[in-house]
Amino acid sequence: MCKRRHEDILSAEECVEVVRAAAKCGVTKVRLTGGEPLVRRGI
Repeated sequence: MCKRRHEDILSAEECVEVVRAAAKCGVTKVRLTGGEPLVRRGI
């Protein structure tokens, strides 16, 4: 398993920016799967 550094993980604000850009391109659903939600503090 690859160990991720904190600075390698998208911030919540960066995630929102990506989703907004995708929505402008027509994406209507986004699913976070696997460990992604679990690497965030407070979740």
